[in-house]
Amino acid sequence: MIITPHLLAGAAIGSQTDNYWLAAVLALISHFILDVIPHAEYDIPALKRKIKGRRKLFFDLAKIGVDFSLGFLMIIFLTKNYTDVSYILTGMFFGILPDIFSFLGFVFNSRFLKTLYKYHNALHIFRNKHVPKWIKYASQIAVVLAAIWVIK
Repeated sequence: MIITPHLLAGAAIGSQTDNYWLAAVLALISHFILDVIPHAEYDIPALKRKIKGRRKLFFDLAKIGVDFSLGFLMIIFLTKNYTDVSYILTGMFFGILPDIFSFLGFVFNSRFLKTLYKYHNALHIFRNKHVPKWIKYASQIAVVLAAIWVIK
């Protein structure tokens, strides 16, 4: 799943609790549950070192940056009337933590991070299965809409 639904799902979880630990644990679990659901993802071949070139790496990083920024801006807009967003930020952070570890695993050559990436990647059980594209996109739209409804 792309970053925006994970950010919004984590933020939605954080918006419903006043406990940092609970927000963190539930948002982290939500990430793995959402990754099991069939979903579309954009390719980042340069970051995964499948292809070389600074220009291609720039485009991979730009995709991630735009995706993150979209989700973050949506959360800012949705929470503008909240007096305390600390639980929301906690949920948001832990909702994307596995993807942060994956990103760091691409950047640094760490056995620990590679192990986490393999586990995280294994949860994408529908990646090589034929699932209609509309289902892959609909699942992400449903997550985003549900999170917006919970946060609002």
